[in-house]
Amino acid sequence: MKAFEKKNVKPSVYVFLFIFLLVVFTNTVAQKTDNALAQHGIKIAAVSPDSSLIIANKLLKPGKNTDAHIKALAYYGIGEGNYYKQLYDSALTAYKQALFFFIKTNDTSYLASTYNNIGLIYFFKADYGKSLDAYLASLALEEKKNNLLGVAKSHQNIGLIYSRWGRREQELEHLLIALNIYKQLKDTNSIANTETNLGVTYVHQDQYEKALEHYQNGLKLFKKINDQSGIASVMLNIGHLYFYKKDFDKSSYYFLNAANRFKKIKNKRGLIHAYSALGKMYSQKKNYKEAIKYFFASEKLNTEMGFKEAQLNNLENLYKLYKTTNDFKNANTILEKIVSLKDTIFDQEKFTKLAEMEKKFNVEKSRQEMLLYKTKNEKQKLLLTGTVVFFIFIIINLSVLIKNNKLKEKHKRLILEQKALRTQMNPHFIFNTLSAIQCMVFDNHSKEATDYLADFSKLIRKVLEYSREEKITLKQEKDLLMEYFNLQNRRFNNKIMFNIIWDQNINEEKTLIPPMLAQPFIENAIEHGQLNEMDDGVITLTYKKENNRLQLSIEDNGIGIQQSLNDHHKKGLAMEITRERINLFNGNAGNAYFVFDTKDLAEENRQGTRITFSIPYEEST
Repeated sequence: MKAFEKKNVKPSVYVFLFIFLLVVFTNTVAQKTDNALAQHGIKIAAVSPDSSLIIANKLLKPGKNTDAHIKALAYYGIGEGNYYKQLYDSALTAYKQALFFFIKTNDTSYLASTYNNIGLIYFFKADYGKSLDAYLASLALEEKKNNLLGVAKSHQNIGLIYSRWGRREQELEHLLIALNIYKQLKDTNSIANTETNLGVTYVHQDQYEKALEHYQNGLKLFKKINDQSGIASVMLNIGHLYFYKKDFDKSSYYFLNAANRFKKIKNKRGLIHAYSALGKMYSQKKNYKEAIKYFFASEKLNTEMGFKEAQLNNLENLYKLYKTTNDFKNANTILEKIVSLKDTIFDQEKFTKLAEMEKKFNVEKSRQEMLLYKTKNEKQKLLLTGTVVFFIFIIINLSVLIKNNKLKEKHKRLILEQKALRTQMNPHFIFNTLSAIQCMVFDNHSKEATDYLADFSKLIRKVLEYSREEKITLKQEKDLLMEYFNLQNRRFNNKIMFNIIWDQNINEEKTLIPPMLAQPFIENAIEHGQLNEMDDGVITLTYKKENNRLQLSIEDNGIGIQQSLNDHHKKGLAMEITRERINLFNGNAGNAYFVFDTKDLAEENRQGTRITFSIPYEEST
């Protein structure tokens, strides 16, 4: 029998195998080392942000073969380092890059906190729509992981956004949820922060004693853990409380205390708000020189920080101060900056508007997105089974189809409100107003031009603010229409008469009405009804309550709607958009919800036009 022979293996094979295993081992050790280094950089960011940045940049050094997970941690470390150095734009960029790599590697360890930090920076920048989106994403992830601390922080941050929108009930609800969780976890710092937030909430509700109680709770806890930034923040808020109570001596004490503490710990964000608060306090005490000094000190710091809401607040207060001191040259310079800044903020408020309209659905939307994310991952695992893939494809497409159908009505409403906004902000009206202001400037009527521009700016602000509300009070509607008409009438030497008549049994403070129903027709009466060319032009706006319905009519003594259509050979945009708004309301609330009619008064042997609305009478609770 032939014996089996043992084959000799060349030594070079063993050498190659040894080198291969050594490389694998070395890479594994290097990855573990890099991971530990990245984690360490993140942990020390709060106390040593420069060291954190050095570590993170070393891990991202060009030519270094860094895997995606380490890159995610490194970018997160850069975000943390820049955040604690108060370089918020750089921090936001780094957090977004970290988010990309965390999602790419399906690493959820830091995903929720990354969303939370992105939301926080957008909050500082007054971009509340984007901030809310990030916080909701963070909340969904924290709830999925059952991370109580993360859930609490998300609720606290969402509450602060509702605070900025003036939604006190929702704000209080989210803050109390957060506080209860923090107490379960015995998280002293977070309890102190939330107590301070609750104090702010009660100040906005004019419940000063209750607010002071929460502030003192927060202050006691911050002192217990020696959190100087927290102590300064509470001092600043207590100063605001006494400011609202018009106790300016106590207000001054707390504002200065807060400013000194912020300055000592080099907290620029806090110092910006403290200086601005001191500016307001000195302005109330009529010490205008000191007030201007502090507003400019706040603005100088804010130049590098870029907090638009704080900047707008400073500029508006400086404008009032210059106007009060008859320094119209500086007032006009500041006013130009205000108008420019408001334009950028209004662009951001388009996101805010959308978020407000859909806030009732956002939590469910966030959960659905997480479900879709999970479904996609399952789909990747089942690609080998063609039948299962097919059914997943069908399910996903049906889900998307159903979701799109639900969103179509919301999208239609948003587009319609944007169209309605365009009718309210007619380009001809804006152009004519600015031209009138320009003429005043050329004629050296600086004070009149400044007042006119201030009134115009105030009107635009109100129009944009009310356009995102489904209903406003009748008083708000009347005041807005009067401001609009006065601006229009000023161009024609106030020769058009405007009357507003309402039943005494109508409570104008509580009666609700869709915003600016009448405004486009008032504009039509002036422009197309040719009231601006008449010496006895009259517009009468009437509100009546009949059979639990609100009857609204806009009547003028112009040339009449039929003659106007003959002259212009086209339908008015206001008429078309109003009919679309009414159809949308009726589609959501029954056929008898809104009734709208137009009438040429020639049918009554008179001159003019009458527009009538009949809507359900509704009062706020």
